[in-house]
Amino acid sequence: MLRSLNYAVHTTVGRRPAAERERGSSLLTTWERHARRAFLDGYGAAVAESPVRLVPKSEEELERACAVFELEKACYELRYELNNRPGWASIPARRHPAHPRVIRGLRLGSDRARAHRYYRLTR
Repeated sequence: MLRSLNYAVHTTVGRRPAAERERGSSLLTTWERHARRAFLDGYGAAVAESPVRLVPKSEEELERACAVFELEKACYELRYELNNRPGWASIPARRHPAHPRVIRGLRLGSDRARAHRYYRLTR
């Protein structure tokens, strides 16, 4: 879902006239940030009812786990777009605003394993 929000922003900006793209990008990036927060808050509220912990305890750990999966999904999307819609390859090729901040904090071995463990629990 989080990657879909990112796609929505970039496809919408890409359809705007060149003169409007910078302003549109700024507005839509703000929208994406709010939409991500709303989605994660809603998801967090829903899984809080579970007797089994389905997401990491802290917001920081959740952001890192999401970043791992979003990066993995963006790599898949890039491969897909290059093979099927080359004109869209720039969307997954862009770095997501959260990734530079979050990825710096990743301890790839342990965070990747933790993210996969949570993923397995929720499948």
